[in-house]
Amino acid sequence: MSQTHDLKKALIRVQFGDYLPLVQSFSYPELETLEIEPHFNFSEISDEAAFYMVAQGYLDHWNSSYQKESLVRKGNLYRQEHRVVDEVEDDFLEAVWQAYVQVKEAAQSQDSSASQSSITRHGSQESIWEQLMRDGVPELKQKVSQYKARYGLDD
Repeated sequence: MSQTHDLKKALIRVQFGDYLPLVQSFSYPELETLEIEPHFNFSEISDEAAFYMVAQGYLDHWNSSYQKESLVRKGNLYRQEHRVVDEVEDDFLEAVWQAYVQVKEAAQSQDSSASQSSITRHGSQESIWEQLMRDGVPELKQKVSQYKARYGLDD
């Protein structure tokens, strides 16, 4: 019963823009199971809350790849500045990896269906995620290289 009480308190705090208690203690799949759809003001999400959102599966809450990328960047900034080293970091890195793979797969299906303009190519979701993975998340560099080699993509 204590967890239900904690969830109610966290949901009330969400209404006032304090997202950390919810995202730190409850995963997004847990909330989906309970049919709870929290509403977040994207501009009010702190770097720390973003870190836990990514680690706890909240990337699935956002439809836009650009919002997901922005959330990952904010969370990654928190991770690097606070030198987070625990199991939550592993969850964060795995969530970032899964989001990257989704973007790559979506880009491959788009490339095969139609050619893109030069504006789209240079500002595409894929290129933005490539830069994030290259510059922001060096822990996944080897995994990215292996993925690209497996699918014959440029490195």
